[in-house]
Amino acid sequence: KRSVFGKELHPPGKGGPALTESDGEDDEDEGDDDEEKEEEEEEEGEASKTKSSWSKWWGGNTIVLTGEPSVRLMTVKDIKLMKPIVQACPWTQDFPRNYYLQYLQQWPDLCCVVQDGKDPNGPLMGYLLGKIETGPEGLYGHVSALTVKEEYRKRGVASRLMAQIEMWCGLKVGALYLDLYVKETNTKALQFYQRHGYAVYRTVKGYYGDCAALDMRKSLPADKDNRRMRPKAS
Repeated sequence: KRSVFGKELHPPGKGGPALTESDGEDDEDEGDDDEEKEEEEEEEGEASKTKSSWSKWWGGNTIVLTGEPSVRLMTVKDIKLMKPIVQACPWTQDFPRNYYLQYLQQWPDLCCVVQDGKDPNGPLMGYLLGKIETGPEGLYGHVSALTVKEEYRKRGVASRLMAQIEMWCGLKVGALYLDLYVKETNTKALQFYQRHGYAVYRTVKGYYGDCAALDMRKSLPADKDNRRMRPKAS
């Protein structure tokens, strides 16, 4: 059977395949001037430095799931490739470029993408942005965004991305739980997370402006009695 936890890959600069960047660019990028390219390379270099520090801090290696569909760590070049996915999904909020760069710099191991294994330079199938935060009881992981392009749904892409962040937060960070916010009107997303073991912890009224948010949690191994995912008393 295929290993659930995959294998450990070396950090950037050490020959790690998980951090190899795709050479694929959108057609509109072919006419970019040298100044813009130099700016992207500079930003990319800063993100790579932070990735190395993060990996060293948490034990020297980066864990990435193996198998299909294949998960790899997000790179700066992926920000442009993500745009069609974001713009096509009515449930996904688009953010400025600096928002994604901040995640790549601060939480590089929790920013992942899935790309069609048959075409390494092809379009992305989906992506996930995550981060680590500290609450009153300790560390926990948060899923800030999870989106899969419509034509790639029902292929296990979202499940692989969630497994990746759960594994990292549970094994490398020792987080107590993973949480995320879902619009209460997004029934498909709600059902997806419930199938994967998430429970509604609380309802945050007016969070999205037009509707409430469901704060969902799933306990990780550090929360042995699953206490942190029990519904909060209203």
